Amino acid sequence: MSAAQNHAPARSRFRRYIAVAAMVGLVLGLGGPADGYWTATSTGSHARSDAATIPAPKLTASPLTATGAGLSWTQPFDPTGYGLTQAPGTLDGCAAHPATTATDCTILGLTPNTSYKWSLTAQLHQWRSPATVTATTPKQATTTTISNISPQSGSAGSSFTATAKVIGNSGFGTPAGTVTFRLYPTVNCTGVASFTSPAQGLNAGSATASLQPTGGTYHWQAIYNPTDSYNNPSTSSCSGPITVTQAGGNYFATGPVKTIAKSTENVDVQYPQGTAKGDLVLLVLLNTERAQSDVDSSEWGDIDHVKGDSHIGLQSWWRAAGTETSARINDLQIVKNQQPGRGASAWVITYKNMATPKLVNKESGTVTNATGNVSPSHLQTKSPNTTVISLIGTNKNSQLSMSNTRNFSLGNSLTVDNPPHALGVADKFLAKTATTIPPTWSNGIKQSTQWVFTTAAFTSSP
Repeated sequence: MSAAQNHAPARSRFRRYIAVAAMVGLVLGLGGPADGYWTATSTGSHARSDAATIPAPKLTASPLTATGAGLSWTQPFDPTGYGLTQAPGTLDGCAAHPATTATDCTILGLTPNTSYKWSLTAQLHQWRSPATVTATTPKQATTTTISNISPQSGSAGSSFTATAKVIGNSGFGTPAGTVTFRLYPTVNCTGVASFTSPAQGLNAGSATASLQPTGGTYHWQAIYNPTDSYNNPSTSSCSGPITVTQAGGNYFATGPVKTIAKSTENVDVQYPQGTAKGDLVLLVLLNTERAQSDVDSSEWGDIDHVKGDSHIGLQSWWRAAGTETSARINDLQIVKNQQPGRGASAWVITYKNMATPKLVNKESGTVTNATGNVSPSHLQTKSPNTTVISLIGTNKNSQLSMSNTRNFSLGNSLTVDNPPHALGVADKFLAKTATTIPPTWSNGIKQSTQWVFTTAAFTSSP
């Protein structure tokens, strides 16, 4: 046997040992391809084949504002570097390569209502582990303010003007859109607006509108409506009051109701707050017993006393206000004292800007119908520059309204439950002598109703 033949079995046994050792190594994880253990990727030319898996950071975008985002991320291993990108746009506020110790940063300069994608890559030498987050910025909140209100007071038919300014709360550009202006009769601008402007386009964030209201007290409010995709709408606060007067006079206020359930010698009825010396004041009494009363002052003049057929009477007086704050009714008679449905109610109604008022004409009457509507008799004013006041009462306690205003403005609509009755007050100004058709009043119910009315015309000296 040759020497070569003697060594063959030894070589064969050695190869078998090597093969077994290699298989054991693979089973125990002592070697093998890198991509069998890595979830990250390598861009280097000398990547180690026995490296362990690199976990990815967790990337979040919160909080989000219209123009910014807070980015934060976890740090599952000690990186040798970071890479941060944004799409669309370029990074502002955050570095393209954050420090290896950083775990957050704040993105600036974003566009409202826009979707963004941020990618953060953690590096360990030649290996990279990426994380991605997408988010959409909200629309920009806006603030609308109202200013340059002019005039603060004036006569009906004049132009009253206000300007609105709209700004973006996050400082992104100049809001685009329109502003609608409204005049409300309420101090907090609730309910239905009395007057509304057409939509006014914003120019450099500002818009101006003019309205021509009738007599009354009003408050401005401006409503911004965006036409771009970046901004939210907003509404201004309610402005202070503006006062619009009819030429010659206008309704101001009605004082608190005084209800009386039994006969009495004296009844004091309070003036509305804000009544000033020289104002025209009306004292109005609705009495279910129709009994005639009188007032405790020679300064008061009678307007009329109207007696209906169904336990309802309307009595009214007038004067120019002095320094007093109430009116006194003498010897008020209620025949069936404290009986249900029996009693009286009294109010003082004030009209402003009626210097030296004078009653020039009146027309009174009664109507009974079941339609829920009534048109008082026509009135000849007899004088130019006249304020015509329509007073109407019913024996029902339903709210009164005007189904046909005939250019009258509603001053007030008042109801009393016990005794059940209601009072309506409206007025308008006439520059020329004319026959006035009072408004058509309605109580909204189709029941037999007793109506009592007085229409009075007043002039005033300039």
